[in-house]
Amino acid sequence: MYGQSPYVVNANLDYNNFETGWSGNAVFNVFGARLAYFTTALPFVFEQPRPELNLSIKKQLNDRWSVRARANNLLNPKYEETIDFKGEEFIFDQYTMGRDFSISFTYLVE
Repeated sequence: MYGQSPYVVNANLDYNNFETGWSGNAVFNVFGARLAYFTTALPFVFEQPRPELNLSIKKQLNDRWSVRARANNLLNPKYEETIDFKGEEFIFDQYTMGRDFSISFTYLVE
């Protein structure tokens, strides 16, 4: 079926220390090969599995201010779509998304 994987793995690890104001999490996700394009002219195109790892840490500075650092797509795997044709696998499309890092400051207005 289009867009559905035979398996999906999600893992989430959270940490929260209210006394010190530190919190963070690590999130991992991977899915099995799934149908990306359904065509009548070409063989089916499948999106291949790719793992994703995201991290986030936050420090509550006081009642109003906090700072957060995030790192997304740390593994930076290849995004790959393939075609199976006569028993051979061919790459239809391939690229990497790159890693994403950010720092944000939050001020709570009451």
